[in-house]
Amino acid sequence: MPDFGELRILIVDDDPFMQEILDQILRQLGVCEIWKAGDGLVALEILDHAPLPIDIVLCDLDMSGMDGISCIRHLSERNFAGGILVMSGSGQRLVSSVADLVQEHRLNLLGAMSKPPNARDIADTLANYDPRIHRGNGVSSLAQHAEAFTVEQLRTGLEQGYADIVVQPQVALHDRRLVGCEVLLRWRDPDRGGISPAEVIPIAEANGLIDELTRQILQRSVRCLANFHRLGVHVRMSVNVSAMNLARTVFPDELATIVAEANLSPRDIVIEVTEGRIFDQPAVTTDVLGRLSLFGFGLSIDDFGTGYSGLEKLRHLPFTELKIDRTFVHGAAVDPSLAVILRTAVTLGRSLGMTVVAEGVEDQVDWDFLASTGCDEVQGYLVAKPMPTSDFPVWAAEWQRTAIAMQPSG
Repeated sequence: MPDFGELRILIVDDDPFMQEILDQILRQLGVCEIWKAGDGLVALEILDHAPLPIDIVLCDLDMSGMDGISCIRHLSERNFAGGILVMSGSGQRLVSSVADLVQEHRLNLLGAMSKPPNARDIADTLANYDPRIHRGNGVSSLAQHAEAFTVEQLRTGLEQGYADIVVQPQVALHDRRLVGCEVLLRWRDPDRGGISPAEVIPIAEANGLIDELTRQILQRSVRCLANFHRLGVHVRMSVNVSAMNLARTVFPDELATIVAEANLSPRDIVIEVTEGRIFDQPAVTTDVLGRLSLFGFGLSIDDFGTGYSGLEKLRHLPFTELKIDRTFVHGAAVDPSLAVILRTAVTLGRSLGMTVVAEGVEDQVDWDFLASTGCDEVQGYLVAKPMPTSDFPVWAAEWQRTAIAMQPSG
């Protein structure tokens, strides 16, 4: 079990009995510094006057004083740097909704759970928090980067090669066979450390640098894939591109050249496009997607379910893959609303002849439920976390050995 002894945790709940239960659970886990507040207002007072910054807030939602939703809003206004665990007895749908709200406020959501709490679940949630990353001057690490990272630093980083990649494996549900990997951007500034892609990409898009960023990522990706193939790991590779890349009619030709220079086939590459932005320039986008399809590239609708795509338009575009966002995957086995959404998305994708991939598969329960829906492929922490490209061939060989061993005999 991780060492929680250094964590400073604030319990926000107006029920003294629940406060005591949480206190006992935390102390059993080794937490020594625990504060308690009966509502959001008292919690904010504690946060403002605590001798050292609070690491984690365990926040109930329904309280007689300032409720948890209002408290979360104030935490956002204060740029709270720690983690937030949302808890409520008011129903899973409300809990999930507020969890989304925490992330909309750009706060660090550690988890969301119904009451009464479970000691194991709390332990697993606390393990997601690294105080070395989030402690500081009271401003979240994300906010620090947002203030510090500029277009000039982006240009310098592109010149110096700060854009790096990691990969996350994708496996088939029915036989556990390794089929692909997704490329994820990592921006590695030697002076400022890692900077979130959520900060890098909007700046690149807003300042005419997204094509250069995408070019560098694509070149690095295909070189890695060619190396995987030389080492006997024959998988396809999925790479995210911006909707702005698809607004240039020369993009398919540029991509085909990059792939050919690595001695790969377009069929080795899947281009992922986020659902919500694929119709900003419908005529040009349809032109570019059509030519990519003609060249043989796979086309994936990424984060499906988070945008507002017209289903009629999707039916006429040449997508080969539908990727269901993680927010509809993890926990669907125990959440009836998520289960309906997930099953509907799988049915839609398969009825349109697409391969259906589910993101965010974190445990065996997720895996088993997806298998019952007819989903084709999965990725997520149950399979593997994102990893350096240098680690992927060794991981792949071990996964394949395990997958073969698990196949039924005869």
